[in-house]
Amino acid sequence: MGQAGPVFVLCTARTGSTLLRFLLDAHPDLACPPETGIPELGLRLAGTWSLLAGAPLQPDRNGEFPELPRPVAAGVRDALEQVMSQHLARRGKAVYCDKTLLTAPYASLLTQLFPEARFICLYRHPMDMIASGIEACPWGLTGFGFESYVAAEPGRDVAALARYWAEQTGWILAAEKKWPDSSMRVRYEDLAEDPEAVADEVFGFLGVSSAPGIAARCFAPERERGGPGDFKIWNTSRVSADSVGRGWSVPVGQLEPAVREAVNALADELGYIRVDAPASGRAAAG
Repeated sequence: MGQAGPVFVLCTARTGSTLLRFLLDAHPDLACPPETGIPELGLRLAGTWSLLAGAPLQPDRNGEFPELPRPVAAGVRDALEQVMSQHLARRGKAVYCDKTLLTAPYASLLTQLFPEARFICLYRHPMDMIASGIEACPWGLTGFGFESYVAAEPGRDVAALARYWAEQTGWILAAEKKWPDSSMRVRYEDLAEDPEAVADEVFGFLGVSSAPGIAARCFAPERERGGPGDFKIWNTSRVSADSVGRGWSVPVGQLEPAVREAVNALADELGYIRVDAPASGRAAAG
């Protein structure tokens, strides 16, 4: 399959992941289709394969995936590579990239299946992510993996999305720390402000050539429209940073102290302004 191992984007919803997918897919060497669910498929295949082999998988006490028996890992990898290779051949590309929401919890499994895998860790300021999530779901927070968080916080959408951001961002940051040499951090704010520069850094990390002008070319009609994605991008012809900082209109008072503390701790690690920062310090969300 291809010239290098697969690339997995680790992200939550409403972080510019569809824009990043467009940029990756517009590169002549990279293929990044709409969300495939390949990470979860890998888990299901590994579970079924192990069960039929008489050695059912059981996560360890830290929730990590156990070490897969070699025949299981090889079999699952081969099955997934057949799917990826078919897509690469159809597109005439060399490197498969996967952008599926909430992939980070599967990172330890993916590194067993693909030791040469690379991770692009995509982040966005929590207040902007919350605001974008509410905007995308005006008739109720459904889709994007929000459901279990909403069920735990009935009638409290802001609190539910804050918990979603904190838990899923924690998974992404943990993967970045565990595999630092195979991971690259990307912030939505930087991507929106200067997509050409960020794309060039990403391409360098992936070992492919620069692609000047890709921020304009990425909106070409040949981008695949099947599968989940940001519905607004289909009516977009350029990258804009207009949405950066809009999340400060979200009432932070709806976050209980424990959640606010967890969100702020992660914001500190990512170099973001704290969600309860004074208004005078909120020039931008980043």
